[in-house]
Amino acid sequence: RIGLHTGELVPFSAKSPLDATVFLFINSAHQNPQNFSLRGGHLVLRFWQSAYPEPGAERLFMRCKRPADDVLADLGVDLDCLRRQERRSVIWIEDYLTAAELDSLMQAAHVFLLPSASLHSVSIMQAMAAGAVPVVTDTLGTDRYVTDAVDSVVLQGVYASNWRRDSKTGVMIDHYQRNAELDMRLVQQLVSRLGDLLADPARY
Repeated sequence: RIGLHTGELVPFSAKSPLDATVFLFINSAHQNPQNFSLRGGHLVLRFWQSAYPEPGAERLFMRCKRPADDVLADLGVDLDCLRRQERRSVIWIEDYLTAAELDSLMQAAHVFLLPSASLHSVSIMQAMAAGAVPVVTDTLGTDRYVTDAVDSVVLQGVYASNWRRDSKTGVMIDHYQRNAELDMRLVQQLVSRLGDLLADPARY
């Protein structure tokens, strides 16, 4: 009932070899530059620096405006490492893309990285329609769209950290705030879960 119209779906083409894995992060379906940290962009960069500290065949496309150095540093990103990777293994796409261009980018990706604080259902469905494995968090509503280890990688900890049931109304309420310990746990899960998945092409 809450999905994509079948007319919007384009059958995905074969991906490039997995030993040259393409990862994709998009700041939002509407390309809103304010969504970088809420969508988990800093976690994506920290994962990349742990998993691929030196540029290789893998590529990470960041479809968003590059935050200023001081913002990235405050979010725990290693700036020296990032500068070695930029324009080599980390590619920033800061220009606004058309829907067709975004679709082509998604079609090229093996993995869609969305370690976000809240649910972004359209992005998840777009990734699945393009044959990119969505990597998401266990935030409220995720389980309506994907199942961990079946059609996605679901990182644990966001629900327990950020969501509470209001005692008066019974409604679930988001109490999101920066949590350095949770960020570290999410990065560790990204490294371990994706390392295991990509080491097994048949499972991927």
